Amino acid sequence: MNSSELGTILNVSPRTIQDRTLKAVEAGTGHIKIGERHFRFETVRGHYHYEEVFAEVIDTSDSDLAAAWRLASDAKQEEALLKEKLVRDYRNRPEKEGWKKFLARAAYKYRKISPTKSKLFRWLETVKRCEEEGVTALDRLLDTRGKSSNNRSYSDEQYAFLERLFLENPSIRKTKLHTYMQEAFGGDTPSYATISRMIARYKAENVLIATFADNPAQANNKLRPAPGNASEAAAYNNALWEMDGTPVDVMCEDGIRYQLSAAIDVYSRRAVVVVTPTANASALGKVFKKGITKLGVPEAVKLDNGKEYKSRAFEYTCSRLKIEQQFTMPYSGWQKPHIERFFGTLTRDLFEELPGYIGHNVGEREKIQNRETYEEKLKAKERAMAMLRHGHSAAKKLAAAQKAMDAYIPTTLSREQLEGYIDKWINRYDNRQHRGIKETPLARWNECAIPVRRISDERVLDVLTGLSEKKKVSKKGIVWKKLSYWHDALSLRVGESVWALSDDDLGYLYVYDLEMKFICKAENAELVGKSRAEYMASRFFDAKAKRLIAQLVEIRREKPERYLSLIDEAGIRQSDIIEAALEFKSEAVSGVRASLAEESGYGDAEQEVLQDNTKETVLINGRPIFGSVSERFAFDLENGTVDENTKRLADKNPGLWQLALEEWEKNKAG
Repeated sequence: MNSSELGTILNVSPRTIQDRTLKAVEAGTGHIKIGERHFRFETVRGHYHYEEVFAEVIDTSDSDLAAAWRLASDAKQEEALLKEKLVRDYRNRPEKEGWKKFLARAAYKYRKISPTKSKLFRWLETVKRCEEEGVTALDRLLDTRGKSSNNRSYSDEQYAFLERLFLENPSIRKTKLHTYMQEAFGGDTPSYATISRMIARYKAENVLIATFADNPAQANNKLRPAPGNASEAAAYNNALWEMDGTPVDVMCEDGIRYQLSAAIDVYSRRAVVVVTPTANASALGKVFKKGITKLGVPEAVKLDNGKEYKSRAFEYTCSRLKIEQQFTMPYSGWQKPHIERFFGTLTRDLFEELPGYIGHNVGEREKIQNRETYEEKLKAKERAMAMLRHGHSAAKKLAAAQKAMDAYIPTTLSREQLEGYIDKWINRYDNRQHRGIKETPLARWNECAIPVRRISDERVLDVLTGLSEKKKVSKKGIVWKKLSYWHDALSLRVGESVWALSDDDLGYLYVYDLEMKFICKAENAELVGKSRAEYMASRFFDAKAKRLIAQLVEIRREKPERYLSLIDEAGIRQSDIIEAALEFKSEAVSGVRASLAEESGYGDAEQEVLQDNTKETVLINGRPIFGSVSERFAFDLENGTVDENTKRLADKNPGLWQLALEEWEKNKAG
């Protein structure tokens, strides 16, 4: 199209288009930009003609080729990059330079890939085809010949055999694993180092069952789901929140290391914190509800890539409240500096002073335990024993995990006490000087003149941050996960369908009709105050744990007596061992007798008598006591008694065996 036609489409004057075209020509480019649209131009018969250029869409979907690139060695990747660069250089070569001159000129620079005419034109065609398809040429220029980096030196059968050995006995030594695999697979057995890698791989890919197999109590405790200037983006209260979670460096009396879920207002540095068994969507809803109740509705929240933050429920909540979601790059905690700094301050200022503090890592934890005096450890044991005698559930759990009360059990807090300390500390934090903002968070909050956004009905928070399910009202009320909830308002709605909405409090359900009009707040009085997330997580975990335990019991029920069978089938008879010992001993005895006879002045005749007497001594297996290995070989050959022991002696004395064999064959022929 010409400038007039383009001007009509874009609703601008042709003069504007011509001016921008002249500026592009002066800049040495062949493109102009009108608004957000891009156009390429060229001269045809003295006039400019324009063609719209659309943004290229790069296919970033994963593929087998992309996987091949990731698995390729550094050398293979470097070769692919050189091929692409060679093609680019060839396309940009001087106009009159042919392929021969180009290859002669580029031969040394690209010597690692040894370019030839056939290779060059094959790579040119590959790149051209990839450009037409809109895919990355590097994947197809990659040389995938040879052994793939994901090939393994062991078979699936060997891996499955090792898996069973490990589940039968997780503390089995690697040397014994190697022995069992040698017995099962013979010369095809993987090396000791390979077996070590196989075990490491299995543990990494099967954390839950591997931990259950090794220590069920530990698995239950550790793996049970237990429900420029970065401040410039926030110029007023609730402009931006940062949200995250972290484990608490304090072990509570129930043996659980709880999770902190927190939100901080970047402008004022005011924060809210909840303590939950695990970081999940329910915990997120709980801290979100607490934050909105205390601070108001934020305009934007900055989050990491956790699945709870990307859930449909949370996206709907943010959309309903007109909150923008901002996600950081994976493993980039520095993109949420304020919440990370807040967690560090909370840990150093509060947690290090609380009973039950376990340190930031294993090394620090060991130092903390070693600092305790012997008397304090004795008192801790006595305290724990007293708790056990009175049936304290936490003491029972700790005792089961540690298998004995010999271990040191410090004085710890309950979950409620921990939450109380954190709330008091938050109040102190709000009212003390903050180094980053040069004033207290509360003072900065109160100075802001921008009004805080609130919600008209706080019950909406229960809906937005909780779970919803369509239920039918029965005579007993509403039954949710085998739990019953009742309110008098439900008595006239028996048989009707309603929406049951819930927050983290297991004791309540918020009941709405099918048009989302509020009916009542149904209650289960026995469950008020208990966490719904903990209840659901425990149900799921217990079901999975039950299946895994049953699997382990079945495996161990059929565990063969491997080592005892190995000993029985070793192929060495006890009589053979005794016989070999006597034979070797007889050589030494014969030598001593001969030397004694010589010192005593016995003549040749007497010595022959002595030797004849030794030959007349016969063992249980029918052999005499021999004066030498050669006599043993001669006897076995003549009498047809060559067995495994004879062969072992022959392997150790090949020269004597050959002489005896030649003598025997000679006598046999004569």
